[in-house]
Amino acid sequence: MIFFFFFTYLVISLFICFFIRSLFKNKHLKRLFFSFFFSLFITIWFSIPGSNQMAPIFSIMIVNVLEGNEFFSMRIFRPFITLFVFIIFVDYLYFLRRAKT
Repeated sequence: MIFFFFFTYLVISLFICFFIRSLFKNKHLKRLFFSFFFSLFITIWFSIPGSNQMAPIFSIMIVNVLEGNEFFSMRIFRPFITLFVFIIFVDYLYFLRRAKT
């Protein structure tokens, strides 16, 4: 059941990110915002430090704001930035490969 939820969450996140991508005309802004929001939605990390439960960092940020803690702590920033750089790198590689053909 958890795999079904995460698959559904991934598909919905992908649709949202492609919609956000279509809002921009500049190709670099498209890549930047797609990578930012997609990595924000799909990056998962431990919901509480030291626990085995994982959750998307977007929901962790919402809980942190509601509890009054800091908005974007370093423990969730590192996996986010890693995935962001990876997605933007793959997107530019795909663009370069597609531009050559």
